[in-house]
Amino acid sequence: MIEHELESSRTTSQTQDVRRIAVLEKWFRFEYPARLNKIQRYSYLGLKLPESRYALEMEAYNKENELRRLRGQEELPSPKLQDLF
Repeated sequence: MIEHELESSRTTSQTQDVRRIAVLEKWFRFEYPARLNKIQRYSYLGLKLPESRYALEMEAYNKENELRRLRGQEELPSPKLQDLF
């Protein structure tokens, strides 16, 4: 009985990891490029930016590290610049 519960919890954890990996990959494929294009477009047109490029890149850095952890890969080195704002 206990072995079945342990295996069930392991399977649930693996399923959650697979789902989270899919969500992160979708973010990198669709949301990140769209937001980056919006920032570049606003900058080109001289309009007030809805968010900073730095904030977007730091979000991408954190998500990339989370994705690497879930896949069992080595994390990225820490960024050289810390919070500027």
